[in-house]
Amino acid sequence: QLATEPAPVLRSGGVGVRDLRRLARATGQDESTAALLLEVAYAAGLVGEVDLPGAVTTRNGADQQILPAAGYEGWRDASLAHRWEHLARAWLTMSRQAGLVGQRDDRDRPIAVLSAEAERAGVPAIRRAVLDVLGDLEPGAAPGPDEVVDLLAWRAPRRSLGREAGQREALTEAALLGVTGLGALTTYGRLLLAQWTAGDTRLGETGDDPLGVRPDADGAAGGGSAAVRALDALLPAPVD
Repeated sequence: QLATEPAPVLRSGGVGVRDLRRLARATGQDESTAALLLEVAYAAGLVGEVDLPGAVTTRNGADQQILPAAGYEGWRDASLAHRWEHLARAWLTMSRQAGLVGQRDDRDRPIAVLSAEAERAGVPAIRRAVLDVLGDLEPGAAPGPDEVVDLLAWRAPRRSLGREAGQREALTEAALLGVTGLGALTTYGRLLLAQWTAGDTRLGETGDDPLGVRPDADGAAGGGSAAVRALDALLPAPVD
């Protein structure tokens, strides 16, 4: 959709409400989900800002547009499992809180998607804490959001102060992105979390490969990580 009709960047930064609504309608999502997908796609290097040539400006006076990035075509050509891992990895590590989009900042202005106001350095730690609760349970265990929030408050009362909204958002986003299913960690989500806990550098760096796909031990770029292999085994064979 962005390739067909790029989204202009506001002078104050980010993408305006009108364009977010357009993207939401085009993708059949609500605005909060569309904002999350746009933030994750940006963090994953699939979309980015492009300077407009010459003196051309958009309808709102912007001189930049959001368009598919160079890595997008390669991502589309990858397997579904690799594509999922790339997006889930970007979400785990991005310091963006998509749930703030549409809320008011300290100047009573709406927070735009991809704007600086949605940047929160502590968000990855909140996601990690929430998923750690699920990871500590037996596979398939699915506590409710209230139980997860209460347990985090009991474990670290001072650290959890003021973080309840972010914790609930993390659970909602994990479900939307397939890291969890029906409230429990998916098998591949659990493996991805284990990679993150072990400090796998692929969760934060992609090196020269925009997809972050590293060669296997024998030098072939095939099987991918344990999470990719687990998800790939669950998916039907691709068709034309």
